Amino acid sequence: MSNIDLLTVIQPQDWPQLRDLYRDNWPSNQVAYHTVDNFIQWHQKDPHIKNLIFYSLNNNWRTDGTYVIVDRYQLFLYTLAPSSSDVLERAMHLLDWSRGFKVSAFLARHRNAVINVVEAKGLRKEYDSCTYLYYMPKEEAAKLKNDVPENFRLASLTEDDAAKADAVWPNKHVGSLFLLKRLAAWNPSVGLYNSRDELLAWCFRLQAGPLGALQVDERHLKKGYGSIVTVAMANKLAAMEQDCFALVGSGNIPSKRMFEKIGFRHTDFAYWLRTYPTEPFQWIDELFSSAVIVKAISTMENFLVEIPSEDWIELRNLYRKNWPEHVLAYGIVSNYIQWNLSGHSDQQSAKFFSLNGKWKENATFLLFDDFEIFFYSFDVENNYQSLVDALRLVPWESYSELSTEFLEQHRIAWDKAISARNIIVVEDCGCNFYHMPKEKAITIPVQYPSGLQFDRISVKHLNYIYEQWPLKKYFTQPAGYSLLQRLISRNESVGLFDDAGNLIAWCLRDQLGAIADLQTNKAYLRKGYGRVIVSEMARHLADLGDDSYAFVVSDNFKSQKLFEALGFRKAFEAHWIVIKRENNKNF
Repeated sequence: MSNIDLLTVIQPQDWPQLRDLYRDNWPSNQVAYHTVDNFIQWHQKDPHIKNLIFYSLNNNWRTDGTYVIVDRYQLFLYTLAPSSSDVLERAMHLLDWSRGFKVSAFLARHRNAVINVVEAKGLRKEYDSCTYLYYMPKEEAAKLKNDVPENFRLASLTEDDAAKADAVWPNKHVGSLFLLKRLAAWNPSVGLYNSRDELLAWCFRLQAGPLGALQVDERHLKKGYGSIVTVAMANKLAAMEQDCFALVGSGNIPSKRMFEKIGFRHTDFAYWLRTYPTEPFQWIDELFSSAVIVKAISTMENFLVEIPSEDWIELRNLYRKNWPEHVLAYGIVSNYIQWNLSGHSDQQSAKFFSLNGKWKENATFLLFDDFEIFFYSFDVENNYQSLVDALRLVPWESYSELSTEFLEQHRIAWDKAISARNIIVVEDCGCNFYHMPKEKAITIPVQYPSGLQFDRISVKHLNYIYEQWPLKKYFTQPAGYSLLQRLISRNESVGLFDDAGNLIAWCLRDQLGAIADLQTNKAYLRKGYGRVIVSEMARHLADLGDDSYAFVVSDNFKSQKLFEALGFRKAFEAHWIVIKRENNKNF
């Protein structure tokens, strides 16, 4: 049995079980409880949240309660293992520290593990700060009385307030504006406003649960406004049946006195440590708009719920019904099952979602994979309303570039979902969907050209294929190049080579399961090599037990004639669409 440690991903559907491990010995493990609970809430608001991943060591989180959570540049960590255990240290050793981490709100009991990793890797520290953990149970917080000045009001912070707070925050850094805007949009917060609606004091709740970025406008110091927003936050959390705690810098004597005066008790120490990147890198403040995500996801109480990978086979098998009517959906899910089983390191980015978890009822899914989104639905009796509602939850404006391909039957859902969205359609192309059953494909005669031979395409041909790829003008180079690289390295392909090993014609099998990217070098056109390549690919897929299908652009009459001459049948009309964000300059 191997003794090699592995970082394993804790899937979102398991986060509630992980969180509940920390209920025991309350409030000893409250930081872990609130950290995991915070990200559960965030994942419900944005099921395809970027740059967030939960890890455990060797998938043993159920027994040792160990996690390391990466949220953009921040690292959160915890373990229930005894202090003599090195499980947390081993897990952190497996992380990539090259971009630097802000190791956030970790308790004194875990400090040795963090320092050991930092020193073992020879990392330079930007800062290493100790904070006092002040705690108040909800029963006491609910009894706190607040004295808000006349004509003043308390309210949740807005994104504009977050921008003001960031501008004067002593901890302001690259990435902090995005952080505070997201905290304002998604977490409890309190601002104190005067009669002129000016923001005088504010308090956020950080990802790990503590009150944070608590500050008073410098023109209004020593008026008790910090205490007012602190009590207001404690009251708000008590109303949510949650305890309240804060992390206060060890040298911040006024704040320590304030919390103690209110009634908080010092119960522990926590630390904040940031390491410098070991290679040139800097996070930037991404655009954040709660209107795109929060408002959309709460509409009509609809939610996108991830379909876990262990359910993908059951999802795929729904599309066996009335074969081959749903062959495309079957092929899409099959492709990602194979990619998932192959253990590709970037496969975690591809996720299937359903509307409100009801995929077994309507066979509706959305698939998010890098810059592509694909979708399908059985919900014809309801005019595909479940697909419409699911598509409306997608933050289309947050994508700088995006591509999708779908059948004509789903056009109505697409049009309804994006009609009012602020996106630019770069390409809206009609296609014909050609299909051939495997029983027919296996009988196609293949004429092997003299002096030429078939072989699989390899990544050494990637640059050659990319430079001749007709679709590269629609995508940025990293997106298009990466897509072709994945298809070549993972999926079936057929290349036609001369005796010198030169590639003269080829086709790939794309992530939808379709025969795609059929091309012949210009020097070898009009020799029938396209027909030979498609014939060989169809026979090969039939040998694997799969039908063959392809999308052919409606005005590509030569390719249409090629597929029809081989015996493919036009089964559906379809659409290929490319969109971009209005301010994307990369097209």
